[in-house]
Amino acid sequence: MLLAQVALPVPLFQTFSYLVPERFINEIIPGSIVQVEFHSRKLTGVVVELAEYHDVENFKEILQPLPLQPLTTAYLDLAKRLSIAFFAPFGEILALYVPKVSTLKRSALPSKESCPRDCFLPHKQFLCCQLAFEEDRLRFLKQFLRERVAEKKEKVHLVFPELAMLDRYVEFIQENFPGLKLIRFDSRVSPSKRLKLHQEAVAGTFDIIAGSCLSLFLPTQGIHNYLIIDPEERGHFSSKHPYYNSLTILEAKVKVFGGTLIALCRIPNLYLYFCLLEGKWASLKPVFELRGATSKKVTTVVQEKPGKIFSLFAQKAISENLRAGTRSLILVQKSGYATALGCKECGFYYSCAMCNIAMRFHAHSKQLICPLCGQKLSPAPVCPRCGGTWFEGWGAGTEKVEEELKKLFPGVGIQRIDFETLEKGKLEIHQDSLLLVGTTSILQEKLLRQSSLLIIESLEDWFLLPDFEARERFLLSFYKAFLFLGEDVPAYQTKIIIQTRKQFQDFLNQFPKKWQTLFQEEIEKRKRGGYPPLRAMVRIAAEGRNKRQSFQVLNQLRELLVSAQEKKFDIFGPYSGEGFRKRGTLQAELTVLVPQEDLEDIYLKAEPLLKSAGSVKVRCKVSY
Repeated sequence: MLLAQVALPVPLFQTFSYLVPERFINEIIPGSIVQVEFHSRKLTGVVVELAEYHDVENFKEILQPLPLQPLTTAYLDLAKRLSIAFFAPFGEILALYVPKVSTLKRSALPSKESCPRDCFLPHKQFLCCQLAFEEDRLRFLKQFLRERVAEKKEKVHLVFPELAMLDRYVEFIQENFPGLKLIRFDSRVSPSKRLKLHQEAVAGTFDIIAGSCLSLFLPTQGIHNYLIIDPEERGHFSSKHPYYNSLTILEAKVKVFGGTLIALCRIPNLYLYFCLLEGKWASLKPVFELRGATSKKVTTVVQEKPGKIFSLFAQKAISENLRAGTRSLILVQKSGYATALGCKECGFYYSCAMCNIAMRFHAHSKQLICPLCGQKLSPAPVCPRCGGTWFEGWGAGTEKVEEELKKLFPGVGIQRIDFETLEKGKLEIHQDSLLLVGTTSILQEKLLRQSSLLIIESLEDWFLLPDFEARERFLLSFYKAFLFLGEDVPAYQTKIIIQTRKQFQDFLNQFPKKWQTLFQEEIEKRKRGGYPPLRAMVRIAAEGRNKRQSFQVLNQLRELLVSAQEKKFDIFGPYSGEGFRKRGTLQAELTVLVPQEDLEDIYLKAEPLLKSAGSVKVRCKVSY
């Protein structure tokens, strides 16, 4: 009898054994998509291996193969590479390549002869192209598609970080290249349409694929060119497990199938900049003359922040902008009203029972919300510790800054943009809103171009976050603002005001400097600790019903890695976890810093233990 190893979309680091029924022996091959019973549920999985087996009494049978084209050997290899790259279960990665449809029409199963064949291209090229302004980007894209697709008949895959940008570029392509066959693939596509597009992608009946990061999991063949737009944007990073990112997937795909990968960015992120320095990537310069920025000068002013939210200099700058009728943006690091709510009499403050950090107070909803796990709590009318009634909010969030602006500038149109207002649906910016206050959501290119003043309310709030990538993210946001601020404001001086407290004056030495200088300094700092991009950082979180279980699994993993260590890597923890939590579970976390070339060794050493973790769920996140 044939025994199949089936990878299922479950958070377990293992495959599962199922018998291949006699009637399906000629239809099922490695890569076939099948339906099986798993703990009284019907799940869709992928066959990754077949072998002869004689003792078959204790195995369930495969229920049926599904009428979908099998994944090729190269795609199974790619999925395994991604499983290692993101430290994710093989089955969860493979599930991304299977179209999610509730029902499939009964049709003939694909024969072995009709299965797609792997197409490998002889060249592998990685290029970074810096274009900030959309006019230049569209000119580049038009020239690129004319040369590569219209003339050379090569296929192109475009990956965008946000749906609005995707729609604009698709409209541009359809206007300029109406004869090309284009597949648009994103989260808005219905399940039935998704299946149809999946089949078209497998058949290769397209010239261009344009989509979100979901389009990366179309099992295409023979694509010569991949173009990823703004790879540093959050839209290219998965917000749920498995935690993948578009750039790493495309790098792996080019290494397996060949082709050219082009990263189109305003300025490269730290990973791309490091790859350029190391010679792993090359720069691509457009052959046409760039539009460039306007001659308008951006003045960066650093102000010591007083005890109140805005300095007198910042208030004067806002008043001048209001008299000129131009828009001002106020960038705040945290949402909500206050970063903590506590008692002035005894010092008690509300903290999350799971995460052990201060809960943010949101005045509009009158709730306390944990910024990590999202747990909500309504504050009591008196202090739970001493019974006092003198409550105070510490720190300023977007709601408090909005309240302060309404006091300083009564009657002026003020609009707040943060996760609360964005949760309500599509946000419309009112024409009479001359003051916009919010988190990084306000740093949209369109809003920046229409504004002439940006105030960074508290610089230290960005630099003191307990995250080694926080500084890089802020620098990318700052230079984006520097590029676009005031581009559509006629004949008016643009200005960036950075506020910080006296004890954090060292941060101000960073501005203004060229981004290359700051990134070089950042790389030197990370070299001392061996942080990404010099090494990969693997964060392994174990979630169990009690802390003992979670810590036990990670302590065993630590001992295993330390005893088997042949190459240099650093292990920290386990300690109470800080990220990707789930309410109702307790989490421990282990951090491993490892050279990227040794990541596979770590994965293979950890996999046997992770298979036997029992009721403890293991989630991993890798930073490069």
